[in-house]
Amino acid sequence: MLECVGTWTDISDEVSLNNEREMLNWQIQKADKFESLSRMAGGIAHDFNNLLMAIQGNAEVARHIQSGQAQGREQIDRILESTQRATRLTEQILAFSGHAASLNRPLRLDHLLVACGQTLRDRLPPAIQLDLDPGNEALRVRGDEKQLQQLLANLVENAREAIGEDPGLIQVRLAQEDLEGDPTLEDALETGLVGEDNLRGRAAVRLSVRDNGCGMEQQVLDRIFEPFYTTNFTGRGLGLAAVYGIIQGHGGALRVRSRPGAGSLFEVYLPLESEEQKPVDIPEPKPHGRDAKHPTILLVDDEAPVREVTRQMLEMLQYNTLIAPSGQRALDLFRANREIQCVLLDMMMPGMDGKEVFERMRSIRQDCRVVICSGYSREDLESSFRESAPAGYLQKPYSLEQLSSTLAEILLAADGDT
Repeated sequence: MLECVGTWTDISDEVSLNNEREMLNWQIQKADKFESLSRMAGGIAHDFNNLLMAIQGNAEVARHIQSGQAQGREQIDRILESTQRATRLTEQILAFSGHAASLNRPLRLDHLLVACGQTLRDRLPPAIQLDLDPGNEALRVRGDEKQLQQLLANLVENAREAIGEDPGLIQVRLAQEDLEGDPTLEDALETGLVGEDNLRGRAAVRLSVRDNGCGMEQQVLDRIFEPFYTTNFTGRGLGLAAVYGIIQGHGGALRVRSRPGAGSLFEVYLPLESEEQKPVDIPEPKPHGRDAKHPTILLVDDEAPVREVTRQMLEMLQYNTLIAPSGQRALDLFRANREIQCVLLDMMMPGMDGKEVFERMRSIRQDCRVVICSGYSREDLESSFRESAPAGYLQKPYSLEQLSSTLAEILLAADGDT
């Protein structure tokens, strides 16, 4: 008689632990990948904004010179229009990287949804129905209205592309809910709740965008927020990347559920503002008059095209202008010219950067007004100046009007202090 002797060991816990370890490693690798892509995207957008500054500035100067002349005016307007489109493109890249300019203030998300309704419908073909439900509650969040409009438009556009040329339905819903939500796609694939730690223990507003389009396979779902990744032949792959960055910038969370052939559900969670707060009133800047005194402005920028076009813009505004291509040259001019009333200072320069130049200028003269200029947003720049803040910020590419109003407001404030 044959006997079998053996032992057995329950390795269920070990297998479960290995699975958890593999999942954690995958999440870390994915986070590192997004961090690298974010830094790369932010750097590209920053450099591109410098180029746009030169293009837009020169076009505005040319339009001013040709004021009253029809010849060439149409071409200049087309250049400016293309520059504005390129600027919106870099804004999407900066949104993904977390460097987008934002105006953080209380707002009603339900009001925003209603206000955007007709614009969203106009962008859809007649065969696709848009069903908007803002709910019956006053849903307040703190954020940037322009960015949240962009987020909503990008999600609806993504749903439209998923439906394609067929008749379809896009549903947009707002509600105050916890982070569990309501999984309505049975056996759906999902991304998991990205940014859950941002909202742990906090009430949230849930914005959901659902479509009955083609749905997604897991390999697509894993990559949808990567910049420049797209399954469409003509797409840029920036829409959902911008959505991801905007949500992160607002301290929110995001989950996507999808199933091939059964559509997709995007769920955006934003922190709920418990009490209504009145937005801060921002005074309207007064323009710099032609009959005013001619203050002296020190312009500091290592990019020659940016220096030249900004010099022309300053001279058109009747400012006396001194030019410095480096931080050290800027300090030399600053010490030698007591009449300098304001400094336009580039933040990113080789050698001595804008922060160091600013600190040295403040040690020389506390009363001088400094405006920091950069392709990055004001929010990114403010974190570098916690102890002593500059008088203002200008994000490139800035227009002639923005330059004029910023300087006029700062110099007016300086006159009031004296």
